Amino acid sequence: MASFARAYMRDPQDELFFPKKNAEIIQLERIGKTFIMRIANAGEPLQELGRTDAIEMPDEVLAGIFMCSHNPDVAEEGLAWNVRIEQTVPDSHNGYRDGVLGCKLETMNVFDGKRMIIHENSARFEAPNWMPDGKGSYLIRTGTFIPFPLKAALLNN
Repeated sequence: MASFARAYMRDPQDELFFPKKNAEIIQLERIGKTFIMRIANAGEPLQELGRTDAIEMPDEVLAGIFMCSHNPDVAEEGLAWNVRIEQTVPDSHNGYRDGVLGCKLETMNVFDGKRMIIHENSARFEAPNWMPDGKGSYLIRTGTFIPFPLKAALLNN
């Protein structure tokens, strides 16, 4: 495991506060040495909260979620769900020239916004289709019909 120097945060000079409470979506993006933070509540577009290139970080970093009460006598609690760390596709990537990076099949509950990846593959595939009899489903990958247990995947998640 690599050893990384710590980035020190000045309190409160380096803190950013979102004017609305209980934000449901937080996005942290890194482009080169620039860090961008966006936040949104349900049904709203992401709003940029801040960006900086003042943080000196190595190319390889460890990422995670943390909370701090800023008061040693108070223990804070929080709930985080549907957390993902995704590596974005470089602007220079061309799927025809550079190859496919993979596909994910994801469901989303339209009532609460919860999302879940139910199938992932390094090859490109099309969205699932139901068999004509409605009893099964399949994916199409590189022109081939592949049986896919969509009902089971939905029930298990």
